[in-house]
Amino acid sequence: MIVRTLLDYENSEAVARWVMDKLGLELAAPYWAVGVLGPETRKIIGGIVFNAWNGANLDITICGPGAMTRTVLRGAFAYAFEGMGATRITAQTRVSNKLMRDILPRVGFTLECELKRYYGPSPDDDALQFSMLRENCSWLAGARHERTESPRSGSNS
Repeated sequence: MIVRTLLDYENSEAVARWVMDKLGLELAAPYWAVGVLGPETRKIIGGIVFNAWNGANLDITICGPGAMTRTVLRGAFAYAFEGMGATRITAQTRVSNKLMRDILPRVGFTLECELKRYYGPSPDDDALQFSMLRENCSWLAGARHERTESPRSGSNS
């Protein structure tokens, strides 16, 4: 049985709110989001939010099962790099989030730096910052390198 990924491009506000509530953070508007919907319930089960557009960079926030599938990533990176004309995408994750620390490089992000006390006052609130440059994105149509492995391994929230 083939299960199609159901994506919601129409409800950025609802998807962004779902992601923020799940992660316990606030993202600065304006933002664009794509939701991943459960195949039976058609309720949000994952999402990718882009915000903090400065004319070159977009920040990305990823949350929930299904948000790291090839279909979703291909669409998200095409939107950012081809649709918006971004030259880079930036992702931050807590130092304690081993899963995302492992997954981000596997999907093409490069570790840039550690951000002390990024999420709050304690050392547990430190973050790692990753980036992906357009010229290094293998997810775009016509990219020189095609992904052969799945970026997922277990849950990804």
